[in-house]
Formats: sequence, C-alpha cells, structure tokens
Amino acid sequence: MKKNILLLSLTIIFITITILVLTNKIELIDSYVYNFIISFKSNNLTIFFKNITKLSNVKFVVILSLILLALFRNKEGIYTVFNLIVIRIINCIFKIIIRRDRPSILRLIKIGEYSYPSGHAMISMGLYGYLIYLIYKKVKNKYIKYLGISILSILILLIGISRIYLGVHYFSDVVSGYILSLIYLILFIRLKEKYNI
Repeated sequence: MKKNILLLSLTIIFITITILVLTNKIELIDSYVYNFIISFKSNNLTIFFKNITKLSNVKFVVILSLILLALFRNKEGIYTVFNLIVIRIINCIFKIIIRRDRPSILRLIKIGEYSYPSGHAMISMGLYGYLIYLIYKKVKNKYIKYLGISILSILILLIGISRIYLGVHYFSDVVSGYILSLIYLILFIRLKEKYNI
C-alpha cells in the first residue's frame, strides 16, 4: 500500500511539473534556483561541477556499466545495462514530446538536444539509484551499507546540481528527471521481486 502511494505521488508530481513546464508557469522557481546556485560561482566550483557532471555522461556510464557487468557476472549486471538503455529511451521520448529548449543563460559547457527532462538526472538516478538498491539488499555490514548509500545519494544530488550550475538545465528538468527515473526503478524492482527474476 505504501509503495502504491509513493508511486502515485511521484506520478502526480511529475505530471504537475510537466504541465507547469508546458504552460510556462514554472519559470519563476527555475530562475530562483538557478540564481541561488550560480551565486556561488567560482573557478574551482566550475571545475568541480564539470568533473561531477561527467560521472553521468554516456561514455562514462557505458564504461562503468560494462565494468559492473564483468564484476557481477550475473543477472544484476544485465539488469544494470538494461535499465540504462530503457531509461535513455524514455528520456529521448519525453524530450521529443515536450521539446523544451535549454536555458538561454550562461552555459559553461556545450550541449545539444532538448532540455526536459534532464538525461543526466535520469541516468544518475537509474544507475546509482539501482546500485543503492543492490547495496541495501545485499551488503550485510551496516557501516559499509550506509556509507555506500550515502556516497551514491550525494553523487546523484551533485550531478543534478551540476546541470543547473553549468547552465544546461532548469531546476524543473532535473527534478522531473529524478522523478521519472525513480518511477521506472520502482516499477522495475517491484516486478523483479514479485516474479523473482
């Protein structure tokens, strides 16, 4: 019951944000968050976020996925790769449907495609979020478990912030990317556990 409520809540939030984006009624929030984050701008922070954002780039994620596939040597490695492919497809579909242009503010890196939802946010949640699930389920040592979960959670958050800081995504792009990817993960994990696949 709790899982259904969470899933329904996330879906409603995603639909609400999407409607606000389509009707241009979320610009004030997006601008406020961007202005707050960029107020901390410095050369060191720019370098930091440029490196952080690479941890969700396609090249890095593909290499990391192949490494995980080789390390796991089981269905979890296959699921990790499968999830990333599905999440990327979902992201592309929504980008084509919504067709939101990227911010016209200062961009600190070059990038193409549409803006909504954030692909980096979706991929980071899909990859590192699934690793959090695996750590929670399989790691017995509670200190290692919660350390791993904490590090990956912070990484997911930092990747999202990096997209806003670098001027390539709105706050709403990032939040919707997280939510959409999380909805998919919840559904996938539920099916996985239900049918023991």
